[in-house]
Amino acid sequence: LHQVCESQVIQVSLEESRPVAFCKVFSGRSLGVFGGQTRDQKLFNQQMKLIEDAAHYMKPERYLTMMYELAYTYRDNGAFDQSKRWYKQFLEKAPADNEFRSKAEQSLKMVSGDPGAAMNVIQDMLG
Repeated sequence: LHQVCESQVIQVSLEESRPVAFCKVFSGRSLGVFGGQTRDQKLFNQQMKLIEDAAHYMKPERYLTMMYELAYTYRDNGAFDQSKRWYKQFLEKAPADNEFRSKAEQSLKMVSGDPGAAMNVIQDMLG
C-alpha cells in the first residue's frame, strides 16, 4: 500500500488530495492493527508517520475524519497531549449524531487520565 500511496503522490500536486490521504490512513490503520497484534512498536511508529503524512493531503481542520484519525493514532502511540488536542477539535465540530462522537468522548476521557474511560475503550477494542 505504501508504494501505491507514493505513486499517487507523484501524480498529484502537493495540494489537497483525498485519495492520497485515504490511502495513507488505510495503510496506517492496517499497520496499527498488525502492531497491536504483534506488540511491535515499530509498526505503531510507522502508523503515526503515515497518518501525519495523510494530514498534509487532507487538511484536518476541514475534515472530521482526519481529525479523528490523528487523535486516534496519537492515542495509540501514547502521544496523549496531541491526542487530546485533536479529540477536542473533533468534538467541537462534530455533530451530535456523528458515528465517531461517542468513541471520541470516551477516548478523550481516557487520554485525560480517567481510568474508567480507559477500561471502556479497552472493552470496545476487544469487541
